[in-house]
Amino acid sequence: MVKLLVVSTLKMSESDLRWYASRIPERAKDINPEKFIEDLKKGHRVCIEYPDGTTTTYEIMGDN
Repeated sequence: MVKLLVVSTLKMSESDLRWYASRIPERAKDINPEKFIEDLKKGHRVCIEYPDGTTTTYEIMGDN
C-alpha cells in the first residue's frame, strides 16, 4: 500500500472555518466542531483519524 502525504493551505473567513468544522462530524463521529475550532485557535494541532484510514492534521497558520 502507498501512503501519500498531501499538504495544502486553505484561506478562509471565520464563517468558512465554522462551516468547515461543522462538516467534519459527517466523516468522523465524536468530533465537536466548537472544540475543534477552540483548540485550533489556542494554537494546537488537531489530528483526526477518519474511518476510511485517512489521518488529517489541522493547524491555523495565522490570520492573514
